[in-house]
Amino acid sequence: GMTGSGGFTQIGPIGAFSRINVGEVVLWGTNTYTGPTTVHMGTLILKKAASLYNADLASWTASKITVHPTATLQISAGGPGEFTGEHISALISNLTASVNENGLQSRSVFCVDTSKATSPIIVNANISDSNGTGGGAFIIKKIGAGILQFSGNNSFTGQMIIEGGALSFASLNSVANGNKTTSLGAPSSVEHGEIFIGKADGECTLIYTGQGETSDRVMNLAGKNSTVIFDHAGTGLLKLTSAFVISGYGHSKTIMLKGDTAGVGELAGAIIDPIDRTGKATTSIIKSGSGKWVFSAENTYTGPTMVKQGTLAITNARGLGMSAVTILKEAVLELNFTGEVKVRSLTLDGKIQSPGLYDAARVPGFLKGTGVINVQP
Repeated sequence: GMTGSGGFTQIGPIGAFSRINVGEVVLWGTNTYTGPTTVHMGTLILKKAASLYNADLASWTASKITVHPTATLQISAGGPGEFTGEHISALISNLTASVNENGLQSRSVFCVDTSKATSPIIVNANISDSNGTGGGAFIIKKIGAGILQFSGNNSFTGQMIIEGGALSFASLNSVANGNKTTSLGAPSSVEHGEIFIGKADGECTLIYTGQGETSDRVMNLAGKNSTVIFDHAGTGLLKLTSAFVISGYGHSKTIMLKGDTAGVGELAGAIIDPIDRTGKATTSIIKSGSGKWVFSAENTYTGPTMVKQGTLAITNARGLGMSAVTILKEAVLELNFTGEVKVRSLTLDGKIQSPGLYDAARVPGFLKGTGVINVQP
């Protein structure tokens, strides 16, 4: 560890012509230095709570810790000796309450890595934008396996980024006519309200535990061959009204819709294929859990749709895109529209069906509602 009365300043590497905002410095040990900690560029990673002033919360202040715009302060949480939810609450509160060209500055990044967490990391702080000279909206990022839970009445306006594991919250809020405080803050614009989900391959999960709401926040599926899970673990109707942004980075996506409660989820915005490899990369849908999800938009995704458990309801005759549909035993596809929806294929409990028309009367137990599936030859 580092000792003494001096400080720690991370400048970042020097490029051919100028300093560039990349590079990482990792602090593992017990550090007892007492001077300021400043991140000008790149990322400072704190692996243990004792790595930051020997876990002395009285030293976790804006007067001692500065994270400049676009620089990142990353902490590890949930493992042995790592930061706890209480630590995170204290740190983020102290670095935002009153800043003067210090603390979490506007456009800085506060990142939590829960890779070693064995239980949810609960942050109860009421998180706001940093207040004072140089302060403003900053970015909150979550990486690594494990669950990070925001439980405070948060008013921060910056973006949320989830690159791994799960983020649990009781309220999403909206950009238009939103509340002043919610679990995920109070976005001031469409850009700030956008939630970026994914980075590389793997799964990311959003767990909703609230009582239902309508949100216009944009979900941006930004990973590679990734699965994004929306888990409705609350009650009431959770309705997402904005179309998904699926940049894809040239890779296919899977959207999994979960829930084992009486709560109902609804996707009222369009679901599309990744926009950067049209005709090659696709978006797939999996419905799992005993609960119900609804598609009410006109969707154009072309990947397969699998209803493994519970109910997937379609209220728009073009809600399934041109998909290959699979329905497992005891799962239900509700066709709550008038007319027919065209699909590439239909598989019921492992059995591929012949081309033709299928409705609730023909295959009871798999289909409900008034609509018709037209399986193309």
